[in-house]
Amino acid sequence: MTAYSLRTFDSPERELERLRAQVRAGLATEAPVYERHGLLATGDVIDVGAGSGEPARWMRSHGLHVTCVDLDPAILSHAPSDSPRVVARGDALPFASATFGGAFSRFLLQHVPDAAAVVKELVRVVRPGGRVVVMDTDLRTFLAHPRVPSSELARERWLAHARERDADPFVGVRLRSLVIDAGCADVRTDVLTISSDTIGRGAFADVALSPHARVLFRGEEALLATAERELSDWVDRPDAFGVVSLFVASGRVE
Repeated sequence: MTAYSLRTFDSPERELERLRAQVRAGLATEAPVYERHGLLATGDVIDVGAGSGEPARWMRSHGLHVTCVDLDPAILSHAPSDSPRVVARGDALPFASATFGGAFSRFLLQHVPDAAAVVKELVRVVRPGGRVVVMDTDLRTFLAHPRVPSSELARERWLAHARERDADPFVGVRLRSLVIDAGCADVRTDVLTISSDTIGRGAFADVALSPHARVLFRGEEALLATAERELSDWVDRPDAFGVVSLFVASGRVE
């Protein structure tokens, strides 16, 4: 499996809208936590793994100047056009040390082979007194009743591919440790629970039960059809319930 890119999808527009909807659904719950972690007090922030730029739009609406960084130029082209957009790796940021007032990363660390190196780069480019805020998941916290076999198969394949790339799909529980090891002080942590009750069964199915299935099952039309049917059936069940945990950690740069 190649690295995540819009180019890997048969319908990049559909995947882009899925990502935007995912972020919009999550930000309603996530935003107060980011505020508690001091993100909105940073003034100017670098968003690494910015994707389509939905978090950047939210931060800009709160008066922050945001520099968007992503490795995928196709998806980065959809980030806010009036924000600087830089194609770069998270572990090799093309900025001088102490450039920004803060750094932010959402759902990036689970995809990279060296999450510690990325967090250290975030710390490096932030001025003393600024904050680094990172958020990610742990694959073990994705739960659904009743079971959705195709989603479980997708997660098994995702785990196998992550291991091939030396990525860590369980990184969420390690975020506090990563921020401390990067040299930050005043480290804060939070765990958010996102459920099908809080965002709706349809949104939860798209956010938590189907990610990467369109890549992992690519070329397997029967399996894709089965996945779509199982998800539709799950969403239609009034007794269906799903939950996933989001981990947030932040620290002050010394």
